[in-house]
Amino acid sequence: MAALIAFVRAIDKLNGVIGQVVGWWTLGTVLVCAAVVLLRYVVNVGFIWLQDLYVWVHAAVFTLGAGYTLMRNGHVRVDILYARWSARQKAKADLFGTLLLLLPWLAVTGYAATPYVIASWETQEASFSAGGMPGVFVLKTVLLLFCLTLGLQGLAVAARCILVLRGREEYQHRRPDEAPSAQ
Repeated sequence: MAALIAFVRAIDKLNGVIGQVVGWWTLGTVLVCAAVVLLRYVVNVGFIWLQDLYVWVHAAVFTLGAGYTLMRNGHVRVDILYARWSARQKAKADLFGTLLLLLPWLAVTGYAATPYVIASWETQEASFSAGGMPGVFVLKTVLLLFCLTLGLQGLAVAARCILVLRGREEYQHRRPDEAPSAQ
């Protein structure tokens, strides 16, 4: 059990750091978007690469922030039944969803994306827009990092579920503002 606890803590720490970093990228996205608007409509100047930049960073925020969101139990869920369940019932449902839905989907996504990422690196793919950002290959790599970080967090969720099923309910996967489940 100590190994599971250490694993959960390590993955939570990793995705916590990533979440904090990409949280600041959101501010950067807003500032760059504002700069694009001001340059275009006040100064009458446009830069395609600057437009690419805020779209790409915004995409990276969502893909790299997915593991952090899962760690904080922030993904959308229909709570009609789940909210009333005990910690053990929630752990069983989360374990099922993680092992049979999330992790296989991430494996397929990563497997399918890998050839495209490799080809993008081999050709040093750049934006299709004239004057756009170079380095599309870096953005495509973020998709593999998405699979990795969300997959690791999925394994941490599964480990939490196992801990709860073994009587360690303090490891229940819940939102920071959520009270412990009633028994």
